[in-house]
Amino acid sequence: MNLRELINQKFDTDYPISGGTGNSVENPIIIGPDERSDLDYQVVQRGVLYCIGIAKDISWELMDSQRIEHNGRSLDQLLVEVRKQKDGLVTTSKVNYYFDVTDCLC
Repeated sequence: MNLRELINQKFDTDYPISGGTGNSVENPIIIGPDERSDLDYQVVQRGVLYCIGIAKDISWELMDSQRIEHNGRSLDQLLVEVRKQKDGLVTTSKVNYYFDVTDCLC
C-alpha cells in the first residue's frame, strides 16, 4: 500500500500524491495537479505531514523550506523539527521531507 492509500484509509482524505515517502531527494512525495482548483500544493504538503505525524505519534514544526532542483525536477525541501514523547521524556530531531512540486508550478 502506498502513502496516498494509507492516508486515504486512515484519515479518509485523498491528497493528489504519488511517488515515495519523502525521506530523500531520490524518493520524494510527488504532488500532482489536482482538479480541485482551490487546493494548492502547500496545503497538500502540510496535510500530508499532519497525517504522517498522527500516524507516527509525533508532533512537528516547520523550521525551514527551500526549493531545490534535482534531476530536472523542482523539489520543496521542508525541514521539520519532530518531537516524540515517551515515558515522560521528549526527544527532538530535525528531519527533511521532500515534495516534488514540478507539476504544480506554472
